[in-house]
Amino acid sequence: MAIGSNLAANTAFSLWSAASTLLAVPILVRYLGIESYALVGVYLSMQGLLSILDFGLAPATNRQIARNLANGCQRTNANLLATMAPLYWGVAAIIAILAIPAATLLANHWLKISNETTNVERSLAIIGFVIAARWPATLYQSALMGAQRIVMISGLGIAMITISTGGGLLTVAVINPSIELFFLWQLICALAFTQVMRLNAWIVIGNKSSAAKDFQLIRNIWPFSAGMAGVSLTAILIQQLDKVLLSKWLTISDFANYMVAGALSAGLYIILTPVFNSIYPRFSTHIANHAITELRREYRLATRLLCCALFPVAMSGVFFAKEILSLWLGERALASQIAPVFVMLVIGTTMNGIMHLPYALQLAAGRSRLPFVINIFLISIYLPLVYALTSRYGLLGGSAASMIQGILYLFVGSHITHKLLMHGMSCKWLIKDVLPAAALSASCLFFLKLALTDVTLSALASTLIAVASAVGLIAVCLFCFIPAQSLTLIVHRILRARDSAES
Repeated sequence: MAIGSNLAANTAFSLWSAASTLLAVPILVRYLGIESYALVGVYLSMQGLLSILDFGLAPATNRQIARNLANGCQRTNANLLATMAPLYWGVAAIIAILAIPAATLLANHWLKISNETTNVERSLAIIGFVIAARWPATLYQSALMGAQRIVMISGLGIAMITISTGGGLLTVAVINPSIELFFLWQLICALAFTQVMRLNAWIVIGNKSSAAKDFQLIRNIWPFSAGMAGVSLTAILIQQLDKVLLSKWLTISDFANYMVAGALSAGLYIILTPVFNSIYPRFSTHIANHAITELRREYRLATRLLCCALFPVAMSGVFFAKEILSLWLGERALASQIAPVFVMLVIGTTMNGIMHLPYALQLAAGRSRLPFVINIFLISIYLPLVYALTSRYGLLGGSAASMIQGILYLFVGSHITHKLLMHGMSCKWLIKDVLPAAALSASCLFFLKLALTDVTLSALASTLIAVASAVGLIAVCLFCFIPAQSLTLIVHRILRARDSAES
């Protein structure tokens, strides 16, 4: 029951978050303008980049609280939370203090702003305060996750997204189309969210009145935290480096176009995240039980299933990019500018997404140094590549660098992973498990798009064709590439999980 409800809660949160983003972006672009939307991109990038300051303490806290609960050490959890809280609130205070000088620096010496910078400075300062206000919530969320309160976290997260996004959209659409007002609302929501998370974390952990600070507890979790910090640091850089660098090298409007395209291409994570969360524990179980034959079989099956779902959706986005963007944004001219950027980001995200399964294999095998080494390699390639391409080709060059990075990650990362953890699998995995769904989806949609070349269709009609094509291709790929026995077993497992969740 817990597994089924946790999976359902996680999926609901992912879907709600993605739906909120898809709703918010075109409304913000319409009322605030594309350049003001760039500041939303800066906010998201800064929030992700500053998570480096966590140093792996949040996942270490999550792990330790879960272990303490299993060992019956409830009071130790209260002491751990009491000890960690001042550290997180201290970091929040430092971020808030530095917000104003950092805003001045970014507005005047980093971003390429075409207009007067005063409003931008104020918005950036508020962004700093929002990040500071949300910072301690990371600790309390980790505590709740360690206590297996996934449903509670997801419910609070959905409520937070609804209030912050819905209220923010109402402020710009009804009260005043001001980016500063939008971020002020986010600040109010962030303060409230942190306090709600703090209250619920202490209710769940308990023993607040008798909790005592014990810095030995931090020393106990530091080895795990330090190990996670290296992987987290490089992973965050991989995710945020493009946005940080392009915000410096591109004009503010081009950077906004990049962020809009990135917001839509990130919708693929609706497929990727639940797959990773479901398959990672199974890989861990097989490795713990030394069931290598079963691991190899399930690894290849999971790859084919992911490719059968991912490539039809991604290729529909690639071949119908302009039409989908026109419907989403409501502006054909803007859609035409963003379409080639979106195509490259979708391809890069897809290649990165396929690597979720080798990454799950790395973690399940306890080889946390392996993703660290791969990430360092990718960063060393990406830095000169993005500089050279952006300097020469601007926005399109920066987008191409992100796409090339994703392709390199798939081929290099999978080869290294298979060589070390699943010998003899590399070429077989790419050719027999990844390529078929990719080739079928790309070829079918190419010929469909070619057949529609001389047909005049509205953006809505074209998008409906893209959606129908994706759904049909998923069914065809499953029929062609997944053994009937495996499909039957998967359906039975889904039904059992649903029944257990309902009971």
